[in-house]
Order: sequence, then structure tokens, then C-alpha cells
Amino acid sequence: MAWESFISPDSGGGIAVELETKPGAVWHRVEVRGVQDDETVAETAVEHVGVGEVFIVAGQSNAANHGSVNQVTKSQLVSSFDGKHWSIANDPQRGASADGGSFMPAFDDAMTAR
Repeated sequence: MAWESFISPDSGGGIAVELETKPGAVWHRVEVRGVQDDETVAETAVEHVGVGEVFIVAGQSNAANHGSVNQVTKSQLVSSFDGKHWSIANDPQRGASADGGSFMPAFDDAMTAR
């Protein structure tokens, strides 16, 4: 993909750039370069940027890792958030009350296939 140029605001605040993504379940890598007088002065990258739906899961038992078998996603394209960190939705899910299995890996595979 080609680089998109934009002018940084002088206020020191955040920067927003809208980019078009292609349909399909994939992870994206976002790279940012700071250029001054045609020279790169800073650069960074963010791996595993997802674009898609957000589902909120709440409940007991299987939603909290109380399932009998830990599962692993086939696609590795769905992540879960524990309030501080994102991680691939393999069991056990972070931030839950137990260390067993959940329905999240199977949900990942079903939603990715759909």
C-alpha cells in the first residue's frame, strides 16, 4: 500500500487519518513516519490492527473460563480485551475468573467463516 501524507497539527494533539481498507478478515500493520525537510526523523509501527465488528461478552461459566476444555482459534483473527491489553482470543481468556475453556475460540472461527 502506498504512503498517505498529512500535515501534523501544531497544537501537539492527536492526529487522525482515514484510510480505506480492503474487505476480508486480516490483521493490518500501521506504520507512521515523521518527516522533516525530506528526512525521516521518527518512525514507529503498530502490529495486529483489526478492522471490523466489536462484540461485548458478559455472563457466567463459559464466558468466564469455566469450560472443561481450553480451545484455540483456527483463524487467529479475533482478539479479546481484559481492560488493559488485547490478545488473540485463545483460551483461557484474560481477565476472567478461571483458567479453563470458553466459547470465544469457536465464536471466532464461526464469525470469521461467515
